[in-house]
Amino acid sequence: MRQDQAAIEAEAAEAERETQEFEARRQAELEAVLAAMDKRTRYNVLHRPERCCAQAARRAGPAVPPKQSARDRQEIEAIYRDAAALTELHGIEHNVDHLVPLVGVCPATGAAIVCGLHVPSNLRAIPRSHNQMRGNRYYGGFAPMVDDDIPF
Repeated sequence: MRQDQAAIEAEAAEAERETQEFEARRQAELEAVLAAMDKRTRYNVLHRPERCCAQAARRAGPAVPPKQSARDRQEIEAIYRDAAALTELHGIEHNVDHLVPLVGVCPATGAAIVCGLHVPSNLRAIPRSHNQMRGNRYYGGFAPMVDDDIPF
C-alpha cells in the first residue's frame, strides 16, 4: 500500500514539474513574440480584453445603466478577460454573450420583444460559433437545448 502511495506521489510530482516546465516555455515563447512586435501592436495584444469591453459598452449605448458602478465595470472587464483566457486555453475563439439580448427578437415573428442590459449578470463567455448561432433571438423560458448544454 505504501509503495502505491509513493508511486502516486512521485507521479504527481513529475506531472507538476512537467507543468511548470511547460508554463515556463510558454511564457518565454509569448515574451519572444511580444518582443518582436512594434509598440502599438504589443499594446493592442496585451489590452485586447479591456478594449473589447470598452467597445461593447459603446455599442450597447442605452443598454448600459447610466450610473453603472465601478465594481460592475470591473466585473464586466473580468468576463472579457475570461473570454480571452478561454480562447487561449482551448484554441477556440470565445465571445461575451448577453443572456438577454440588447434587442431580442422573437424567433417565430422576428418582432423585437425584449431589451437586455449590459450588466455583469447578463453576460457570459461562450464559444463564438454558439454566439453567432444564437444571434439576437430571445426564447424566454423556452430555450432549445444544444449538444454542449449551453442554454440559450
